[in-house]
Amino acid sequence: MPKFKPGIIFPTMEEDAAITKAAMEDPDARPYTDAEWATVKPVRGRGRPAGDGTKETGRGKKVEKECNEAGQNRPEGSAI
Repeated sequence: MPKFKPGIIFPTMEEDAAITKAAMEDPDARPYTDAEWATVKPVRGRGRPAGDGTKETGRGKKVEKECNEAGQNRPEGSAI
């Protein structure tokens, strides 16, 4: 059972029954049926999005691309 903050007050069985009854009578907040729950899918996947598998997006490649577009050649192996 999870730990709760000190002083938390839980509803009695009668209060819980009254809350549940009121919720079930609310037409705008009807609970899902078992068939509806079976079709529920997560809004998004968990964790970080998958990459494209390459690591050619770093600063070095960007500078190299800019140099090539500008017609500037640099010697192979030189620092950027």
